[in-house]
Amino acid sequence: MTHIHLIGIAEPKDPEGRITKFPYAYPVIMGGLRKTSHTFDLVDTHMHKLDFDEIMDRVDRLEGRVFGISGWSHHYPHIKALAEQIRARRKDAVIVVGGVIAGNDDVLMANTEVDIVATGAEGEHILPQLLDCIEQDETALHEVQGITFRDRKRDRVVRNDYRSLMSKSEFQIQERPDFEFFDDQLHELVHYLNSMTDVPVKGFPLLLSRGCPFACTYCGHLYGSKFLRREWDGWFDEVEYLIDRYKAPGFYNFDTNMFLRPDDVDSYCETYKARGSDFEICAELRPTFGDQEMYQRLYEHGVTVSLFGFETGSEKMLVNMKRPMQKMRETRDRIHDALQSDMVIWGNFVFGTPGENRKTMDETRKFMTQISKWAYKQKQRLAKKGKLGTSGFGWTIFLPSPTSELYDLAVREGVIANEEAYLNSLGGEENMEVPAGSKIKIALAMAATHDVNMSEFTSKDAMVSYVHFTLNMARFLAGFPRPSQFHYLFPAIQHYVRHWMIQVRDLVQGREGYFGSLSTPRHQKRVVQPDKVQMQTEGA
Repeated sequence: MTHIHLIGIAEPKDPEGRITKFPYAYPVIMGGLRKTSHTFDLVDTHMHKLDFDEIMDRVDRLEGRVFGISGWSHHYPHIKALAEQIRARRKDAVIVVGGVIAGNDDVLMANTEVDIVATGAEGEHILPQLLDCIEQDETALHEVQGITFRDRKRDRVVRNDYRSLMSKSEFQIQERPDFEFFDDQLHELVHYLNSMTDVPVKGFPLLLSRGCPFACTYCGHLYGSKFLRREWDGWFDEVEYLIDRYKAPGFYNFDTNMFLRPDDVDSYCETYKARGSDFEICAELRPTFGDQEMYQRLYEHGVTVSLFGFETGSEKMLVNMKRPMQKMRETRDRIHDALQSDMVIWGNFVFGTPGENRKTMDETRKFMTQISKWAYKQKQRLAKKGKLGTSGFGWTIFLPSPTSELYDLAVREGVIANEEAYLNSLGGEENMEVPAGSKIKIALAMAATHDVNMSEFTSKDAMVSYVHFTLNMARFLAGFPRPSQFHYLFPAIQHYVRHWMIQVRDLVQGREGYFGSLSTPRHQKRVVQPDKVQMQTEGA
């Protein structure tokens, strides 16, 4: 029997002392651990309301040898500091890291005290196998697929073979995650949700699928292009369990593809009706199919809010991003149909991927303006019915992240010259804060504090200033000639002038944008700096 201290630092402590999010991966992993003789405990920044200094103090008091840390790539400096602290206390500690940060396994191995990185997608299977090795024979780590580890006896780092993913049938029969471990926190989360008055759906966080069948250049999945989703009866079983046990008022579905085809919509609606369901849900949809009748049917079967990945208003950029291709005219028609059904919609735009320039942003601005006009009309219509209309869009600055195609491209072509320096630039405390008006997105998504520029603009600063011009101009044009909209015009002019001032400065300095290749092989592995660490691939 081996005991592991699980440490979650992915979600920040809420500044108001609330529990507003839920680390869905942990109850899945705990369900796997409970089938073994191994034991565990957990300390989590968000669920236990701790900032990083507080979690460092908590970890410093833990007795034990094995630690499992989970985080995202922008938590690299926190994970490095935490591993150093653990190692200073216990020279024989075994430090395991998983989560999205696993895509940076070579950097972790080269620059931190981490011993093992779980690069495979299914932690509920990998972690019990790791603990068996630690308990019985650490040389057996060579047999664990889907990990990178430090072989201290031979003074080398080993990246084991790729781990095969579970099949669709195996995914369907998986047991329900161990939600009961978080009973107190989940009841508190539901209490917070019920206090909300500014959202159309009080959404309990939900994640019931894995992976994505598409290969968009900016997005990375540990599951690659494999996609697994519960059959609808199993999906509804878990939803109904969460309603019965925690009185979940509604759901916010984080699955990136709740519906892939019209057939998915049909079978969902049939199951919803057959089971007598009445919950509401915020679900992600793709603007590649559908009409007003379909959106109306979804609305009548609980999908009262839909999320779309707009990403851009430029067809050129959609091609560059390797998005499932659709014409912008068709996308506009579908968004209009969704809004006409009274379904609240929310989309996101991402700025700064290769090929982005003033022309593509101008095309996006036109799309934003049209969405804003339709959303305003819907808001007025819903208000007459006593309903809340919050349709609109958000935005992010492109952030290269593993295991995406563009991250590998940025490293290979020197756009990211030093991976550790890049990761450290993302991890400042100012980037971890949740901006005013947001309940989910951290400041990093919009701060653009790093200097990695993959757009055709002369610099990141030049691009960001044009983004702000684009956003403010879209808001102004959407409401013109309403007097209330004129407060967007002055900042738009400010950012436009600033953009050209930065452009002139960049040209004087000889700076130019990124015009590199877009044909990187998917998941090509990055080359490790030879003076830092040598990788040996087992089974190669």
